[in-house]
Amino acid sequence: MRFLSHSQIMFLSVGILLFGPCISAQDVNLRTFDYSKADSIAIHFPKDKFKTYKDFVKTLTVQLNTDQEKFRAIYRWIAENISYSYSNMSIGADKAVTKKKAVCAGYSNLLMEMCNSVGLGCNMITGWAKNDQSCLGDKEPNHAWNEVKLNGKWYLTDVTWGSGVYDKKKRKYYKQFDTAYFLPTPEFFAMQHYPMDQTKTMLANKVNKSKFLNSYIWYEGSAKYGVKPLNERKATFSHKFNKEVTLKFQLDKQEHGNIFYNFDIIMDGDGLMDNESEITKDKKDGKYYATVTFGGTKGCRGIHCIDICYGGAPVCGYLINFH
Repeated sequence: MRFLSHSQIMFLSVGILLFGPCISAQDVNLRTFDYSKADSIAIHFPKDKFKTYKDFVKTLTVQLNTDQEKFRAIYRWIAENISYSYSNMSIGADKAVTKKKAVCAGYSNLLMEMCNSVGLGCNMITGWAKNDQSCLGDKEPNHAWNEVKLNGKWYLTDVTWGSGVYDKKKRKYYKQFDTAYFLPTPEFFAMQHYPMDQTKTMLANKVNKSKFLNSYIWYEGSAKYGVKPLNERKATFSHKFNKEVTLKFQLDKQEHGNIFYNFDIIMDGDGLMDNESEITKDKKDGKYYATVTFGGTKGCRGIHCIDICYGGAPVCGYLINFH
């Protein structure tokens, strides 16, 4: 919950006295709003075997008064109750409810139908998305997500990625609620999503499709810790096995004074690679930069998935052919 300072309270009080109420629903920051009530309702909602979303969606949202809380309850219910599974390829909303399973199109269609049924504008968006190296090289659209209208403004959201993680190597789904894709900024969303309809990016400038498909994979850790790759590396590239790979990063956030987290290199999802990293402060712009080197061993020959981590969180990913 957010609290106002004494000066802010005085300012608002004077404004209300002079001009009447001046705070609208659109002035609320939906990304920092307190969703504890909506979350509690969704998490503790009866685990009945519903045949259709219409059987429960109004009951799920009846105690909530704002657009954002209704949407959060729907989003959280789907995240808690629907699991990702290739065994249910249907995009039908009711099929996802009865089977408790869906792929991205099923998740997105269910979110759209549930929102529309309680008066929230919501559309499904299709396009390309990159959340791991297995997505690289996809020529056809490979993902679906949504846009939702709350308090008169459109927002992007991805309930599939917000509900858990699918390990494609183990072919196993892990439930893990993640708020990073609830109502993210368009700038962050565009790092991993490219819609077929460019007007759905909600960005002022168009995103180059070729650059999106061929550039490295962004992970939410880059936004969390303010770590920005500076190399213009493609997502897939070749490198000599006996030479080190050098990558450079800008650190937008200074953690705990002059103490920084470590960079780790993860190969093929589980094996750590030895690396060296150096963080320096530029005297001209005052920003911090990191140089990370790894590789240079015979054991690296072949194609490997390489993830760069900072503070234990993945920042960006590549597919490197060490030859």
